Amino acid sequence: MKKEPKERFASSLEELLRHKSFSKVSVSELADHCGLSRATFYRNFSDKYDCMNWVYRSKIAEIISDNKEISSWKSLVMQIMTFLWEKKLYFSNIAYYQDQNSIMECIYDCGTTYAKNQISETLNGKEISEELVYSIHMYIVGTISAIEHWLKEDEQKSPAWVSAIICDNVPLPISKYFKADVGDSSSV
Repeated sequence: MKKEPKERFASSLEELLRHKSFSKVSVSELADHCGLSRATFYRNFSDKYDCMNWVYRSKIAEIISDNKEISSWKSLVMQIMTFLWEKKLYFSNIAYYQDQNSIMECIYDCGTTYAKNQISETLNGKEISEELVYSIHMYIVGTISAIEHWLKEDEQKSPAWVSAIICDNVPLPISKYFKADVGDSSSV
């Protein structure tokens, strides 16, 4: 089965990052590497950062859509950490890029959107309080920092280990809005 252009560009980016840093990869090089044109690239992505983030966003969307009834917050986090671990070389390389459109900014956007949607659903569409918004922000920023450290530094730590840390540290004001087993890392 032939890959779609987006998938081809994403695969090529992953391959190129095995040998060089993200900042050194150009759109021309990416297009040449996968045998497609720059014009095709720009029909699919606005820039190389958009391509970088597409990998993460598409996988998260797939994880969520494949699991309409995610059994727990811990289960979702574990699936995401496993995905990051499976593509550790790719994500650890792009984690060093910190400017606008970084992967960490993408993770922040996805995480806050998911958390706000989860809470809003529980509140039957009522407005989320300022305290909850700050708790979400604090939690996601801390989670991103832990993920970034894990990708760059903690090669021996498993996805289960980091998932447990993330789930055990959900702020109290938002913990009741996430499905069961937040704070229960006894199985890890």
